[in-house]
Amino acid sequence: MLVEKYTTERGIDTVIRIFPDGKSLCDGQEMKEPFDLIFLDIMMGHSNGMNVAEQLRQMYPDVCIVFVTAHIQYAPEGYKLGAARYLMKDSMDVSITECMDYVMGKMKEKSASVEVSFGKEKQKILLKEICYIESKAHKCVFHLKNPGQGEKFVYEKLDRLEEKLDKNLFLRIHKSYLVHMKYIKKISNYQVFLWNGRILPVAKVRFPQIKERYAAYKGGE
Repeated sequence: MLVEKYTTERGIDTVIRIFPDGKSLCDGQEMKEPFDLIFLDIMMGHSNGMNVAEQLRQMYPDVCIVFVTAHIQYAPEGYKLGAARYLMKDSMDVSITECMDYVMGKMKEKSASVEVSFGKEKQKILLKEICYIESKAHKCVFHLKNPGQGEKFVYEKLDRLEEKLDKNLFLRIHKSYLVHMKYIKKISNYQVFLWNGRILPVAKVRFPQIKERYAAYKGGE
């Protein structure tokens, strides 16, 4: 198995499960603890891989899905479902390494965190939970993905926080704002539009560079 060969060569501990069809995958006891990565065939007997992927997305929004098939015409539909990659069966031995390198990078991104001091308490925050950070009134406010986590702030300069965070994920759009590019819907008219509805200003002198960096980020997804 190509995936097993890849992980063994790199010393990555893995648990691999094989399911005969989509129903057994979605109903399987193993799925109570969701997998990090799922390879799906488009044609699985009585199941359609796209329908199965849609069910999995509803059950486990963060699971990484890779489609494996001989039918290239399904690729656009697969990417709409957030597929990480679309592998053709006749070239898997060539493309599997690039695919797995990409997937492993995404998994590392999901678990990455930053340690900050909220008052006297130090806490690690997953980078994927940070929507954006705002500098105001001599403090930096963390606006998190889940508003129910409450407002968190630190008495630290935004420049210092920017140095701690992954520059491949976070974009300094203004002297007062540092944004996780995952949550950007679009950049237009010197403004950043976020998926949560917030609109943030962009520094005009940085606008071309900001658009270029965001385009590079999107191109690497």
